[in-house]
Amino acid sequence: MVNHKIKIEILRTCEQCPKKLPVGSFVVLSNVPGAEVPQGVCARAFHSIYPSAMGMRFSDATYWEQGKGCLDIVCPDSQTTYRLSRFNE
Repeated sequence: MVNHKIKIEILRTCEQCPKKLPVGSFVVLSNVPGAEVPQGVCARAFHSIYPSAMGMRFSDATYWEQGKGCLDIVCPDSQTTYRLSRFNE
């Protein structure tokens, strides 16, 4: 079974974001998270990210990707933009 790692990078942030993460910071999903939100990512944002991240983790391509192996997701609460990127080491 395919099992890619997913990089979640901050592309754009805004004043309403409770985490106030700097642009360019990132976390990597290397294990399938259960109910645990990665450190530094807001739970509300992760709720929006998780379904797409899991689809990207376990497939080589999805129809909703915007480029080869990447997808931008905007947090519905703060308009912070995250880029999900698929990679293997």
